[in-house]
Amino acid sequence: MVIMGFSHHVGRVGALAVALGIGTAVAFPATALADDGAASASSDGPAARPSSPDAPGAPTGDDAQSAGEGTTTGPTSTTTSRTPSDDPSAAPGRGEGTSTPAPGTVSAQTNTGTNRADDDGSTNEGPGPGAGEPPAVEDIVIEESPATSGSPTPVSPQETAPTTPAPLADSPTSLDDASSTGSEVAAAAPTAIRPAPAPVTQTAQTVRVDTAQPTPRADVTATPRVTVAPVSAASTVTTTAFAPAPSLGPIGTLLAAPAAFVGTVLNAVLTPFLGGAPAAPAQPTLLWAVLAFVRREIQRTFFNSTPIATNQSVTLTLPSTGSVSVPIPLSGTDADGDRLTYTVPARGTLGGPAHGTVTVDQATGTFRYDPDDAFALTGGTDTFTYTVSDAAARRTLFGIPLSFSPTSSTATVTLAVNGVGQAPVTRPDTLTVAEETPGIVDVLANDDDPNGDALTLTGVTTPSHGVATFGPGGLVTYAPARDFAGIETLTYTVSDGTGRTTSGTLTITVTGVNDPPLATDDTTTVAENGTVVIDVLANDTDVDDTLDPSSVTVVAGPAHGTVTVDRVTGRITYVNDGDEATPDTFTYTVADRAGATSNTATVTVGIAGVNDAPVAGGAQTVTVREGTATTITLTGTDADGDTLTFTIITPPGHGTLGPVVRVDATTATVVYTPDANYTGADTFTYTVGDGTTTAIAPATVSLRGVAVPPPVASTDSAIVAQGTPTTIDVLANDSHAGGVTLAVTGVSQPTNGTATFTASGVTYAPRAGFYGTDTFTYTVSNGTTTSVGTVTVTVDAAPVFLEVKDLSSTDWVIQPLYFDPEGKPVTATVTGGAHLEITPDRIGDLIFGYRVRVTDAAWASRHIGETVTVTLTVDDGVNAPLVQLIEVGAVGNVRGVGLNFSKQLVIPALPVGMQYTAVAGGDGYSVLLRSDGSVLVAGVRQTPFTIPPLPTGMTYTAVAAGYDTVVLLRSDGQVFATGDNEYGQLNIPPGTYTQISAGGGHVLALRADGTVVGAGTNLDGQLTIPAPPAGVVYTGVSAGDYHSVFLRSDGQAVSTDPLIKVPVLPDGVRYTQVASGADGTVFLRSDGQAVLSDLDGIDMMPALPDGVVYTAVAAAQGHVVLLRSDGTAIGVGRNREGQLNIPVPANGNHYTAIGAGYFHTLLIEAPSTTV
Repeated sequence: MVIMGFSHHVGRVGALAVALGIGTAVAFPATALADDGAASASSDGPAARPSSPDAPGAPTGDDAQSAGEGTTTGPTSTTTSRTPSDDPSAAPGRGEGTSTPAPGTVSAQTNTGTNRADDDGSTNEGPGPGAGEPPAVEDIVIEESPATSGSPTPVSPQETAPTTPAPLADSPTSLDDASSTGSEVAAAAPTAIRPAPAPVTQTAQTVRVDTAQPTPRADVTATPRVTVAPVSAASTVTTTAFAPAPSLGPIGTLLAAPAAFVGTVLNAVLTPFLGGAPAAPAQPTLLWAVLAFVRREIQRTFFNSTPIATNQSVTLTLPSTGSVSVPIPLSGTDADGDRLTYTVPARGTLGGPAHGTVTVDQATGTFRYDPDDAFALTGGTDTFTYTVSDAAARRTLFGIPLSFSPTSSTATVTLAVNGVGQAPVTRPDTLTVAEETPGIVDVLANDDDPNGDALTLTGVTTPSHGVATFGPGGLVTYAPARDFAGIETLTYTVSDGTGRTTSGTLTITVTGVNDPPLATDDTTTVAENGTVVIDVLANDTDVDDTLDPSSVTVVAGPAHGTVTVDRVTGRITYVNDGDEATPDTFTYTVADRAGATSNTATVTVGIAGVNDAPVAGGAQTVTVREGTATTITLTGTDADGDTLTFTIITPPGHGTLGPVVRVDATTATVVYTPDANYTGADTFTYTVGDGTTTAIAPATVSLRGVAVPPPVASTDSAIVAQGTPTTIDVLANDSHAGGVTLAVTGVSQPTNGTATFTASGVTYAPRAGFYGTDTFTYTVSNGTTTSVGTVTVTVDAAPVFLEVKDLSSTDWVIQPLYFDPEGKPVTATVTGGAHLEITPDRIGDLIFGYRVRVTDAAWASRHIGETVTVTLTVDDGVNAPLVQLIEVGAVGNVRGVGLNFSKQLVIPALPVGMQYTAVAGGDGYSVLLRSDGSVLVAGVRQTPFTIPPLPTGMTYTAVAAGYDTVVLLRSDGQVFATGDNEYGQLNIPPGTYTQISAGGGHVLALRADGTVVGAGTNLDGQLTIPAPPAGVVYTGVSAGDYHSVFLRSDGQAVSTDPLIKVPVLPDGVRYTQVASGADGTVFLRSDGQAVLSDLDGIDMMPALPDGVVYTAVAAAQGHVVLLRSDGTAIGVGRNREGQLNIPVPANGNHYTAIGAGYFHTLLIEAPSTTV
């Protein structure tokens, strides 16, 4: 104690009083009282500094200099405050008189100002650190602050982090204040800090924790930063916290200011009069330990400090869904070093996490965060509060707390969770194609990415039975190998663009298509006049079926033989006719069990020649006069052309024969001389030989004694029906004197028919199709002499007719141009069934044809596409009536409803075997495409449309109709337009096109490469075609009156009119068709739904029955027509002209195609048998 110039050592009691804050010690200038200071020169006191500069507590840098300057030899020492001018080497930026402590130490400086009170209320006195005495508080570790104010640098996974943070290097423990005028005491009192948790290992996980610096307390000048960094080889957790300085106790706070003020006043007044203070005797170490313990226990018991919770920011990256974070430290501190308890509200409660659960480990003061799977995928921010409490460490007396200061504080943890990256998810795809028919499937249509990344098809495996290619938008094209049918499995690869890929499976079913058999040519050999059985099926094949032997059919027969087919075995028997030895051929076909017919194969038969026996001339009768020698001609034939020999084998009985004389290769003569006075008959025989074989022929000689007059053959005439063989009695007008019976013995052949005879008459058969006059002769005999008569035949012509059809209306008109070649009058009648109305077409009294009309609508509905027939009967009164079945045409398959002012609903009648396949409607006209590829236009127009004629082999494949423009797509991909060309809408450049559309004043055509060509007016931007995105092409076009709409290969649609909004598609759905009218568009989606955009007169789309979807759409001036999968059609919109009055198909029929005109609707109907 000091009393007015007298100084005295206070002793243990005074020291205790000062320590407890109930006594006052006054320090003289350059002197610290109450005990030896840290810089005391006493050699035996506990506060002696270590002599080694490297020892803990040894002064370094400025401290060392401060220790040497301005000190006095005695029990105490004083550090003189210096200015920058005193020491040019002082660190820049520090306040005046500051000094730099050694790393790992808490330094204190004094100046002429008031000393800062310690946390127990006393001034800075007592042994300093490193003096050999136990410290008054626990040790702390202060890590050097980073050079910049950023987040702490996490330890690399390959590094081994120390379990104890490194001490600060070159960092002062005093806070420099720019407003300070002198050196201030850096009251960096030790702070109890929870040790860093042991390193934790968790694979592929990164956690960054940034803890906000708390607001400094009013009584703390500096807040050292403490970093705890548990590190493993696989993850890094970095927690940056700011540990606040411990609070002063209430006693210290109350007494520190008065004590400092009194000391300062006494020091200023007494210093000039009093000498230096006496040196303090060395004190026992135990005293200071006891004093520190007492001070600490009083502070903890009665004046406990409130723990501090600090806000934290955590960035969290997890390897996968279902992962839990590594332990993350909670930034709670307590100045008293009490054991802390952490509390986190439950999920869903106030302050609890919203997207996961938090688990706290009280032993380590850490928490783990387990996010929901969905939240882990998308990432985001989650927050929760935590409360730190030291209530469990508060002391009580009989259950009554001895301290009433707050026991807890609350802070917020903000979690920034990075989304977990996952690979795409594929789902199996299927494709069904017909044999030898390619198919396309969008394999990405049912695949997705959990992170929402865009998917790209990057590869497809090579198929075993075909060829597979892939293109933009996920389209896989598969072309099966020839004759392959079965199951093919491909694997494709999908990428999400971030390096993650997934494989998917595409199963392709190739359905078999029956292939016709392959008939192969055959060759064989047979002897002339021989027979051979040919197994023509032995070398025929069928890749997918068996051959049907009963179907073997001879197409063209042989020229030199006959063939028969064995329906059981399919073998063909060939019989040569022996006419010649040249090769013979015939053709055949065969079918398989499914009815497919093969190609036509040729059978070549080689003929091996054999000798043909000669043929004798046959029996002949020669009449000679009695007693007169007569030359008789002997004849024969040989198929091989051999020279014949004639030999008499039986001589005559009543005469003699001379030698046989050869005339040529087939003729010889012999002279017969009858016996004298003999009359009657005589015979002889002879043989004809070719050197190999012979033939026998008899010859009869009639001998007469007197001359006999010949018979009289009169000229004959006859009328026969065309194509009808008729027997003519030519002997009826012939005569012979003496009453001898006459006989026909021969005929000549007519020019236009054939004549055969019997003894009583001649049969004449006109050749097919001949009518007119024909003649032939016949020979009549009386047994001795003969005469020749002439027959004239008139072949009466049957009536003929020529069928002519006119298809200019809904009726068929036939014109049977029947007549009789000879000019005879004929009558004709036309009859039909009860479902027909047949009306003669007359010009005056003449009938030029018959008009046929189907009047039974129910019958027509039951017979769509069937052939209408009538029966024509023509009778000329001579020939049998001509009955002809005439095929008039086919029952039509187009219905029309709505306005018919221009006869646009008068659908032209169809020829036999033909149907309409497509329809389109314009303003007062209809365009119809027939199955033969031709096009007709219905409707009366002032200037008819001119349909370009088709080149040979070409057909039209599609039609479109605009306001006054007809557009046609030909089978070679060319587009032709006809009609109004006011805006140049007909000027379509040459190219290969796949789709067409016509609007009010413009035409659109889609090229094969996916680009679009437009012609006509662009007043409303309808020809301003937007460029598609990269890798996307156009797949469809639709021209409205004033706008255009385009379909793209990515399933989206775009419109040129900003008022025509394209509805947003649901996920996985594409647009497949589009149709545009005057001011709106209807879209057909891949899910079978139809949506509208700003279509005039339409309020909403009618609901579909269960299981029914839309399959086609059409649009016009103010109405829409929609074809449904159940074969019915409905109309929506304007119905003022009846264009929506679409009938329900009867008899199980269904609609297959639709078209919309400006004020009418067209529908193509099919019978139920084709469903």
